[in-house]
Amino acid sequence: MKTMGIDYGDKRIGLAISDDTGFLASPIPTLKVNSLADAVSKIQRIIKNQKIARVVLGLPLGPKREETQKSIQIRYFADALKTTNGAEIDFWNEYYSTKSAQQNLAAGTKRKKRNLDSEAARIILQEYLDNIKTPKDKFFPQGYDQLLMNAP
Repeated sequence: MKTMGIDYGDKRIGLAISDDTGFLASPIPTLKVNSLADAVSKIQRIIKNQKIARVVLGLPLGPKREETQKSIQIRYFADALKTTNGAEIDFWNEYYSTKSAQQNLAAGTKRKKRNLDSEAARIILQEYLDNIKTPKDKFFPQGYDQLLMNAP
């Protein structure tokens, strides 16, 4: 089951998609958007084309895990997405995801800045995927037990 991670912004939306096993998140190009409707339309198209079953939205909670103005805006965006497609929507606290993305990319050039949002989405999605896996699944991919049973 593929999952999409989203780092939502008013003008740029960072995106990441998991592999079919839900084990590894990879960034995809950042979307430039003009409005909420534009964002929903573009993301809906990606969800359909990539056969996404779940969307994970980064939710910027405050230091005490309280709602922020941006998290309220993201919940509104999530409601708009829910009404346009059948994908399940989850939230993940994105606290420090942008700082981690900056460190990962050693930000500085324009190209790296363009990739920053999608790297943040990748971090959000990977943390989410790691969290939903059992410890065994973190170290042994799905089907590993079957592979061992069929080994010579």
